[in-house]
Amino acid sequence: MKNFYKCAIIYPSNLIGFMEIVLMINKLLSWFKEECPHCKQQLIGQGSTTPATKACPDGHYKVETHPLLDVQIEYHTK
Repeated sequence: MKNFYKCAIIYPSNLIGFMEIVLMINKLLSWFKEECPHCKQQLIGQGSTTPATKACPDGHYKVETHPLLDVQIEYHTK
């Protein structure tokens, strides 16, 4: 009966390797990262007004978030 419990446990580390776990975590974090789609630089917040504004330092991309309307407006410039 004691040996039954030892062989019934399957550890996740046996199923996928460490590098696959790291790649999955990096992919998950990339979904929440705010960056310019053109130059991949991090967006910088501008002011603390009601429509929150974040923009690319080079001016390629700008995002305005209106929380009361639940709307996000994106501006792309080339």
